[in-house]
Amino acid sequence: MRYYAQQPEIDVEAGLSDQEVAATDDPQARFNLVLAHYLAGAISLARAAELLDLSWLDLRTRCLRLDVPLRTAPADLAEAKADVKVAEADASSHIPNLISGENPMSFFTVSELPSTEMLPGIVRRAVYLEHTMMTFFEFEPGAVIPEHSHPHEQITYVVQGAMEFRLGDETRVLRAGEGACCPPNVPHGAVVLDEPTVALDGWYPPREDYK
Repeated sequence: MRYYAQQPEIDVEAGLSDQEVAATDDPQARFNLVLAHYLAGAISLARAAELLDLSWLDLRTRCLRLDVPLRTAPADLAEAKADVKVAEADASSHIPNLISGENPMSFFTVSELPSTEMLPGIVRRAVYLEHTMMTFFEFEPGAVIPEHSHPHEQITYVVQGAMEFRLGDETRVLRAGEGACCPPNVPHGAVVLDEPTVALDGWYPPREDYK
């Protein structure tokens, strides 16, 4: 871990907002900025994990590896209230939704989800949270998914039917119970065979164009 040559100025009362972190382009500098605020007592470990898009357990493990002193919860009620206040002020934060119960995703029935015909013979439905997404596809026989790539990680699982799936330089026929793992930026595409086919995809991070 690299440390700042000059410690950043920290307003302990103000906490640290999502916008301040997002304005720091370098990942290491972003990590250092958040950690510096945590060590100064300006934010809790939970808030630090949220700002770094890490799980609390992952950040705790990293801190232990680096011998960083741990405060696993807000030091007092005032610190906890400050965390919530700063998060609520960020339009991009999911905390207001969790508090108000406005999160639109809870339980669902696939057939009742909004559908989109993204290509001829291909219907898509989606559910998602902040960091993960699942899409459900219905394919007519002979439907074609042109070769493409994207920065997202994708796991495809065939529920019903069959498709010829090309991943990189390898092509296989995937039938019910089989699937493929597509790393980021690896070209892939598929041709549905002669029967109606249903598949689902898991995504990280979520695809904004599929919401």
